[in-house]
Formats: sequence, structure tokens, C-alpha cells
Amino acid sequence: MPKLKINLWLSWTLATTVGELIGFAVPTIVGLIAVALKTNEIAMIPVMAIAGMGEGACFAFAQWLVLRKYIKNLEKRFITNTAIAAGVAWTIGMLPSAIGPRSMFLPKILLAVIGIAIAAVFLLSIGYAQWLVLRKYIQKAGWWIAANAIAWPLGVAMTFIPITLVPDNSPMFLWVAAGILGGIMMGATVGAITGLFLGKLLKS
Repeated sequence: MPKLKINLWLSWTLATTVGELIGFAVPTIVGLIAVALKTNEIAMIPVMAIAGMGEGACFAFAQWLVLRKYIKNLEKRFITNTAIAAGVAWTIGMLPSAIGPRSMFLPKILLAVIGIAIAAVFLLSIGYAQWLVLRKYIQKAGWWIAANAIAWPLGVAMTFIPITLVPDNSPMFLWVAAGILGGIMMGATVGAITGLFLGKLLKS
């Protein structure tokens, strides 16, 4: 791998990791406070959507700082688009728990369609939002949607590892620490995978 690609991959992965570390702390802390206040499932959706937008803005800003070195005059809309998409992703992620018992009253075929639609939007939201900006600067930028569709499910899966290791009835700081560690693992996973695609796209 050429030195330029290695430097880009390292800086991109680090930026995404640090940005996600800072960003994921927002929904982690907000979520814990909302649970402590016994916020119901429906009310949790807009609360976590707003917190998710904060997360998206943080890691997108870190990514933008790296990208602007390789893409001249990169629009800051890259950040706002990502923040909105992250809010959408969090909304989708909260829907299953909010629907919960109510789903028994819906036809199975409708539940299947809803499930497929939710999964598709979740997979494509971040990549599509960033692609809307990157397509102006990068040929074959459509691959960026695929890169994020691969990276984010794996990254989100990483967040569950530290959380499952925390015993029930643990003090709040342990849950916060697990959430922050999950953010680091998610950011590193997403950054490493998308960074590989980015190096190839910037050469195209």
C-alpha cells in the first residue's frame, strides 16, 4: 500500500475513532439520564434522535477535518448531512422497542415489509447523506454508500460487547464507561473499513 494511502487510512481511522468517542458519549449519557427519569419508549425516540444528531455532527466534523486536506473546498454540508442521517438512524434504531407489544396486532407481511424498509434506511442513511456531497468531488462516489453499509452494522455490533460485560445493578459510571468504550470500538471499526474504500476512491 502506497505511503499516501497508509497516511490517509491512519488519519481517517483515528479521526473517526476520536470523533465517535466524543460523539457516542452524547447519546450514551442522554440515554442513561432518560432511563433514570423513566422516560417511556415513545418519548425516547425524539430524545435519542436529537442526541444521535449530536453524535453524527461530532464524528463527521472529525472526518471533514481529514477530508478537506485531500478534497479542496469540501463543503461543510458534509457535517450537517451526516448529523441529520445519524438522527434518522437513531430514530430507526429506537422503533422496534417503541413498537414492541403493539406489533402483535399487525399482519406478518406488513411487519416484514416494515422490517426490510427499516433495515435498508439504517444501512444506507450515513453513506447516502455523505455521498450527496462527495459525488461532487469524487468519481464513482456511489461506492461510498456501499462502504458505509458494510461498516456501520459491524461498528454498531461492537458497541454491544462492553455493555454485555457490565453486571446488572452496576453503578452509573460503569455503564458510561462501557458506552464510551463501545464508541471507541465502533469508531475504529467504521473508520478502518471506510478508510480502505476512501483511499481507492480518492485515486479514481
